[in-house]
Amino acid sequence: MDLFGFELSEVRVFLIIFIGTAILMRVVMYFLWARTLPPGPMGLPIIGNLHQLGKNPHKTMASFARKYGNVYMIHFGSRPTVVLSDYETVREAMIKHGDDFAGRPDFQSFQYINEGKGVAFSPHYDARWKLLRKIMVNAARLLVNDKKRPIDANILDECDTLIKELLSTNGQPIDPRIPIKMCVGSIIFTLVFGESIASREDQDFKDMIESSRKFTAFQASGGNIADIMPWTKIFTKKRLQEFIELIDENQKLHQRKHKEHVLTYNQEDLRDITDALIKASRDVRKIENMVDLDERFILTLTGEFIGAGFNTVSTFMHWAVLYMASYPKIQSKVHAEISAVIGDGRQPQIGDKINMKYTEACILEINRKSSLTPMALPHATTCDTTLNGYTIPAKTLTFINLWALHHDETTWGDPENFRPERFLDKDGEIIQELAEKVVAFGLGRRRCLGEFIAKLELFLLLTRTLQRCEFAIPEGVTPNMEGVYGLALDPAPFDVTITPRD
Repeated sequence: MDLFGFELSEVRVFLIIFIGTAILMRVVMYFLWARTLPPGPMGLPIIGNLHQLGKNPHKTMASFARKYGNVYMIHFGSRPTVVLSDYETVREAMIKHGDDFAGRPDFQSFQYINEGKGVAFSPHYDARWKLLRKIMVNAARLLVNDKKRPIDANILDECDTLIKELLSTNGQPIDPRIPIKMCVGSIIFTLVFGESIASREDQDFKDMIESSRKFTAFQASGGNIADIMPWTKIFTKKRLQEFIELIDENQKLHQRKHKEHVLTYNQEDLRDITDALIKASRDVRKIENMVDLDERFILTLTGEFIGAGFNTVSTFMHWAVLYMASYPKIQSKVHAEISAVIGDGRQPQIGDKINMKYTEACILEINRKSSLTPMALPHATTCDTTLNGYTIPAKTLTFINLWALHHDETTWGDPENFRPERFLDKDGEIIQELAEKVVAFGLGRRRCLGEFIAKLELFLLLTRTLQRCEFAIPEGVTPNMEGVYGLALDPAPFDVTITPRD
């Protein structure tokens, strides 16, 4: 039998050769393409490299970087993941290729946080996301520039309440972390909702603190495994439901506060972040003609302000107290600068910062050495891109190992030593080229929106507490300086003694 003049057997042979060649070419092309991907350790089926990470994944991944380079690939479950581990590489990705790395992964949990419509966790990097970010930036600027209600007055009032509580221990050992969390929580609550806390028993305040505690505990216990192994969704419905209930519980507080603010809103008298968000959103909506910009989105943005500010500032202060108590000579130098610039008769002001270079260097060193956010919130590539000569496919999960960046011997020389002087030149000025390599608030398009407010809090809280208190490690105790990995890298439980300054 023939087909168009060819024997059927010849056609079969031709088809076999053609299909075989096509498959072979595809395999060859795949392996040629795969060779352009970043290198990395071999993982296991299904779980990838999860079994290798251990209790301190930031340190494990730093060791991978020493072997495979500062751009390497591992698998979080079934998700290919690129890890960036040094400052120059991170800057290249987040600044020079900022749009390419500006996405967030399509984690199942991210879709439930603020319905996936906020700024911090939204996987979308589009015109609407940029508009929301603009609104948040404008709102923060309105709050900071408000002369009627100076932002530093609220911070210092709450700090003085903290100091009173710390000094009431009369020199007996105390774990300062809970009082610090309450102080920072009060500051955040007042900044967002405009209400000073008359009592730690205030129900709305307690709800906010409890919501934050539950969220941190959820993440510390493993989070939502379906984020990195989507096929497990059918087995993790109960876990997901716990997370959804946690989100819903948090939203109730914001809904209640939002209604109160809308009813009493006066654009000439902005009381807090919520009012500032209402004004910024209405201003932008007029300019951009965004009629679909429902003010309900403010619920998502107030939640992000709380989430971003609470853990970062409180964890910083935990480390600050521990480092000051552990390094009394450094504490004395900071206090001497406070006495010289501010004195003992008045509270610190943000304008003092420019004249307090050693204190600024100390804040930088606390952020660097502790790396209180060991891994930045995960990014995702928005398109196929390249980095350091490697191909990074679109939608690739991307982690920045901030702990590795802050402990890079090439940059820091002696990263394990706590040494604020590393940031000062021979004239006592901050070495800006080195200071910018402390990435405490992220880089690029997804950089923390509350960075200025957070830095203001760090400076005022540290200077005011050291102006009034002297911290020491109890006699005979060797403090544990290793952080406990979680949503933040918090110190292990520790005690200090606190005495008033003369």
